[in-house]
Amino acid sequence: MRPVAPLAAIWAVLLMIQGCGRLGFDARPLWRDAGAVQTDSGMDSGAPPPPAMDAGDDGAVLDADGGMVASEPAADGGDAGEEDSGAADAGCATSPITDYCAELPALMNEPTIDGTLDCGPTLTQLTPNGWTGGDGTMPALARFAMGWWPEGIYVYVEVDDDRILDADPITTPWCGDGVEVYVDSDAEYSAETFYDAMGTIQLIARAPAGNQPDLTGDRWRNAMPKPVRVGDWNTDYVMVTRPGGYAFEAKVTARDLDIASALLLQAGNKVGIDVGVNVSVAESGMMGLEADCPGRLGQYFLKIKDGGCTSMGCLPFMNTLAFCDSELKPP
Repeated sequence: MRPVAPLAAIWAVLLMIQGCGRLGFDARPLWRDAGAVQTDSGMDSGAPPPPAMDAGDDGAVLDADGGMVASEPAADGGDAGEEDSGAADAGCATSPITDYCAELPALMNEPTIDGTLDCGPTLTQLTPNGWTGGDGTMPALARFAMGWWPEGIYVYVEVDDDRILDADPITTPWCGDGVEVYVDSDAEYSAETFYDAMGTIQLIARAPAGNQPDLTGDRWRNAMPKPVRVGDWNTDYVMVTRPGGYAFEAKVTARDLDIASALLLQAGNKVGIDVGVNVSVAESGMMGLEADCPGRLGQYFLKIKDGGCTSMGCLPFMNTLAFCDSELKPP
């Protein structure tokens, strides 16, 4: 058989290329158009896009070895990996720390208080302790996250509660649904069980009944002979409704603790912390268990004092031994 003439072979190749163009194929190198990575200078580096990766149980992106990696920026310049609880911005890595009673992760920046989870901390289940409701049921469960930066403590709480009952404005603030936060600046106390005159605080925020955010909370301090209200807490926190419940977000700084100067927290130091959730009778249809607090069903906490005290004396609003001693971890 005679060999094909070189000119005929070249002509055949040109016809094939033209046919590919009609079918929608592009003869340019495919990796150049398949998500080329942008460098900081805005120029195309020519690198291929990273492979898709599975998210871990807590929403963190994991590499092939199970390690944590930062989220990649979205192609349109928006946020990547957005979740219902308030997603971290593009490029934000999620901390592996989840035992907030033992340690708090460092935040990259001062948090933004807008009712969504800030960058870094992992949202984890708040295991109820010290439930005061009496009937064994805890109808409003919660998830939470915490962290620190040099000037304060960050707290975020989500509560599953589709029947919110706010405390009556003329009664004590814990008589309805809401969140309580306990903070001590150094996890050391001048008198066992009692709050320091400056540096220890109980903060109470009412849930947003009627789709209206609670703009004024309360600051309390346990002192002889009983806890006393020491002022309003009307800054540095928000309460917002969310599908199936509400969310609370706050930062606790020197002024909340009645400390004149900034906290200037440092890695390796410890702080005292606790979190409580107030649950109203709206969740169960029961009558209130306390005559002077008719809207209250009960309350639970992140931690209570173990043994050696009465049920009321084991709780953090009465006893600083119920606080967690949490170490501030480095960035």
